[in-house]
Amino acid sequence: LPKPCDWRQFYILVSRLNAPPLNMQRPLWEMVVIEGLDNCEGVPKGSFALLIKGHHCAMDGHSAAELTMGLHDLSLDGAKHIAVRPAPFAPGVSPGLLTKVSNAVRNNVTSPLRLIGPAKRALPGLAIALARFAARTVSDPQSNPVTRFNGKRSPHRVFALKNYPLDAVKRIRKAVPGATVNDCVLSIAAGAVREYLKSKKELPKVSLRVLAPINTRTEDEFGQAGNRISAFFPEVHTEIADPIARLTAVYESTRHAKQVADGIGAREMTDIALHSPAALNMLATKLMVQTGLLDNKAPLFHFGLSNAPGPTVPLYLCGAKMLAWTVMVPCATGLGLGFAVTSYIDRLTIAFTADRLAVPDPEFFEACIERSFKAHSAGADKVLSRHPELLEQISRQQRRVHPGMVAMHKIE
Repeated sequence: LPKPCDWRQFYILVSRLNAPPLNMQRPLWEMVVIEGLDNCEGVPKGSFALLIKGHHCAMDGHSAAELTMGLHDLSLDGAKHIAVRPAPFAPGVSPGLLTKVSNAVRNNVTSPLRLIGPAKRALPGLAIALARFAARTVSDPQSNPVTRFNGKRSPHRVFALKNYPLDAVKRIRKAVPGATVNDCVLSIAAGAVREYLKSKKELPKVSLRVLAPINTRTEDEFGQAGNRISAFFPEVHTEIADPIARLTAVYESTRHAKQVADGIGAREMTDIALHSPAALNMLATKLMVQTGLLDNKAPLFHFGLSNAPGPTVPLYLCGAKMLAWTVMVPCATGLGLGFAVTSYIDRLTIAFTADRLAVPDPEFFEACIERSFKAHSAGADKVLSRHPELLEQISRQQRRVHPGMVAMHKIE
């Protein structure tokens, strides 16, 4: 890490390492060890970071958590570890051109057949949802604003993170009965975006929407890596200044958005993406760009937020205890800002990755996150002081060991 070896230099270095695309001529992952984090507040001198960069076709946030757990031990001396499922491999002869062509032809012929079932179940609901979105956009263009986070992207990135006690976020959740931790972080992120856009005199009068991935894995698919996500697009009510009032609105919005996603079929949408021919996916992406759905005319969403729960027990690598775990959200056309919310033991991390042109002052945006969190904490304290009975309510969410850890047969 360049001197003075502090968080600012760490964020700059990580942003530079993250920005270049992966080399498509090599396996689609890279691993970088960053040493010398000697002046990073809250981190012991001599600590190091492990930056794992992988293509989204190979992993999502949940499989990234499983990869992290598979690389680490459960004890300082390495005697206890997570048993990773064996992947038998026997090197064979490299396939010839004829074999490659025949495999490609077979896959392209059979892929549409595997699409019939998921498409039949998902497309009616998807068509209705898109028709409603288009009708609203045409009838009231102001209801679908364009922000600095939409449009085409530059090749440069910025990154930063904030850590908070998980119990503090759960306390905020109790101020709104029924709200989840995910609702809380959506509202906190929306508060940060609201303050940032307001400082630029660019805050829309209507709510912005967020791209929120949904994990669609079945129980037996945990521990098998890969990408198994769909998405929903809730409004996060950036037009509401009061944090608890916004959290209440976000709670209602996510309930409705999840009902819409369930009506379309989140699992079916994942299967459609999984079995669609690559040429068809590329054509669909180009069409969305040309029609403005991923550009700056009629954005489907304004920023992204991914919530990936991490390990609930301490992990160790070569005798070194892991202090924190987070994810860098990839930026793409139409997505110039993404939040990654991760948890590790009793800490919750809110990290953001952004296009440098969209967020040229990441230190200020980081401060916006901090102020938004404090505003939510203060607002929750006021509500809970008036209604102490809310502190006794039983949460609908019971935290459990990460399913991926269970799937990989955790050894005690």
